[in-house]
Amino acid sequence: MEKQENTSNTAEPASWLEHIAQGILIAHAWVAGPAMSEREREQRELAKAEASGNTGAGITG
Repeated sequence: MEKQENTSNTAEPASWLEHIAQGILIAHAWVAGPAMSEREREQRELAKAEASGNTGAGITG
């Protein structure tokens, strides 16, 4: 009698975890969008400061 190997489509648990983790990383990258440059960060901070009325005019130094 010949020995039959397990040829079912069940994958190892590690491969399922990798697949799920990869999906989570892809979803996070999609939601987060492109990274901001340093200049974009500075412009955003300036816009927030202007919107709150804090222009830094009282700072001396």
